Amino acid sequence: MSGMNIFRFDYADTDTTDVSAKIVEVRTGHTVEMCLQALSEYRDSSISANDVDILRLACAVAYVDRTCKRRKREWKRRLHVELCVLEAERWSQPEVTERLRGALNYLTGDDWTFAFRAGGGTIKVSARTSLFRNSGASSVVTYSGGLDSYCGVRSWIKNQSERVLIVKVQSDPARVVEGFEGISHSRVTVVGVPFHIRSPEKHFDPSYRSRTFVFMLTSAVASRLAGSREVRVCEAGQGALGPSLAQIGDEWPYVSTSPMFSHRLSMFLDAYWAGEWSVKFVHPVLWLTKSQVLSSVQSQEGDLFWMKHRSCSNNIRRQGVETDGLQCGYCSNCLLRRVSLHASGLSSLLEGNERYYWSELRQGEFSISNGG
Repeated sequence: MSGMNIFRFDYADTDTTDVSAKIVEVRTGHTVEMCLQALSEYRDSSISANDVDILRLACAVAYVDRTCKRRKREWKRRLHVELCVLEAERWSQPEVTERLRGALNYLTGDDWTFAFRAGGGTIKVSARTSLFRNSGASSVVTYSGGLDSYCGVRSWIKNQSERVLIVKVQSDPARVVEGFEGISHSRVTVVGVPFHIRSPEKHFDPSYRSRTFVFMLTSAVASRLAGSREVRVCEAGQGALGPSLAQIGDEWPYVSTSPMFSHRLSMFLDAYWAGEWSVKFVHPVLWLTKSQVLSSVQSQEGDLFWMKHRSCSNNIRRQGVETDGLQCGYCSNCLLRRVSLHASGLSSLLEGNERYYWSELRQGEFSISNGG
């Protein structure tokens, strides 16, 4: 196995009442964890073994993707993952592993291989009383945190009379409901699934292409627990299709939330659940731009609800600015936001509301000093 990076995971020693799915990378002893409590509270009984296996797979994949750095001028890595599972027979089916590899290879541009072995005993995740239990959601929507995703989610909620479940992978549960405070909790449940890699590594591989795998796989499990056979992915075409059409250098195309990837992921889940359940990923705003999504929702709601959402990828306060909500104005996220707001015809509403650290992007004169 020359040139192959091998990772082996075992179960962590946890109490059977623990609400976390924990696995340990044998070589380093690093712990990878995904909290199951929010998902377990959709039903009165404990979360099933095959749900735990899927989520631990997501943990393992994310850990491997983030800690195995890519070589310079060589994108593809050979990654072999050995994972201890509760239902080994289910994972032994060739169609399951082949479709899993097909989805991940397409998403990350690497060569993934897997080996599954039985072990770990059983795990119980107790259902606890909370507003999440028995949510009765009729539809499930993913929320990535982007402006178009935010607008798409709100638009869907506005047109629904039944309950909607919003799933967001977020390490800080307190921020999950940010921007959705004005929505009635009688119709909407917002759930974040904290994901943690317990590793002393300070410099992870920055590409992290498997993030979408973790995000959408978690949403699929949540939809099954909520009794919904559909997951809505509210990413506009600029985010879902645009990056794959504008490849950078020698990087693998960024397919992220594109339907080409979600189709492969649903095929893997169909094989894994073997007819017991199926989840379809739908892309309702795929053929719209970010500005078109914003215009549509603005016309429905009428207020400046989108002002609560921040697009900036920089922590502007680190530059000495102590104003909450201020955005830098010049990062790629801010520039796309500003262009979209202008194209949507909402620029006249920005005065005094949309604030940027670097607000003026025009330059009246441009001169080059030659040594003087």
